[in-house]
Amino acid sequence: MDREIVCNALVEAMGEIQKQSGRPMVALTPASIPLTDLPGFDSLNCVEVAVIVEGKIGCEVATEHFIRPGGQKLTIGEIADNICASVSRK
Repeated sequence: MDREIVCNALVEAMGEIQKQSGRPMVALTPASIPLTDLPGFDSLNCVEVAVIVEGKIGCEVATEHFIRPGGQKLTIGEIADNICASVSRK
């Protein structure tokens, strides 16, 4: 799985969620932390993003990819890396 494709799918999905919820969208990069950088974005939105991204890339996306054990919030790039690693293990 190509990391750039996954990053783009994540950013698009997050934009859709922000727009549908009426919250502002900010410019996102692979270094952005959605759970910190997106206004109002929370763990429930991670579930929504996972479902949208699954449809875009055709692979299962677990919500565990968004936060490290211990609660550390991940960047979009780290989330994409987790998704790509899980796809390559299957």
